[in-house]
Amino acid sequence: MRILSLRKRSKVVLTPLALDERQRTRQGIVWLLKAAERGRKSGVPREQRVAREVLAILEGNSDVFKWLEERHKVGMANRSNLNARS
Repeated sequence: MRILSLRKRSKVVLTPLALDERQRTRQGIVWLLKAAERGRKSGVPREQRVAREVLAILEGNSDVFKWLEERHKVGMANRSNLNARS
C-alpha cells in the first residue's frame, strides 16, 4: 500500500492506496536492497549483503517486515479518509 498526502482545506490527510502487483514487487525489491545496505561500511561485498538479507527474509527476522508492518499500521489508521476523499 502507498500512503498519499492530500490537502483538505487547511490540513493534510494521509490516505492509503493499494498497489498493483508490479508496484508491490518493486517496493519489496527496493526495501530488500535498502536493508542490505546496512553492512556497507563493514566492507562486506554487496552480493553477500543481499544474500544475507534474502535469508533473513526467509527466516522472518528482517527489517523489511518492520517497515511493512509500520506502513500497514499507518494505512489502517487512515483508511477512514478514503470515504472523505471525494
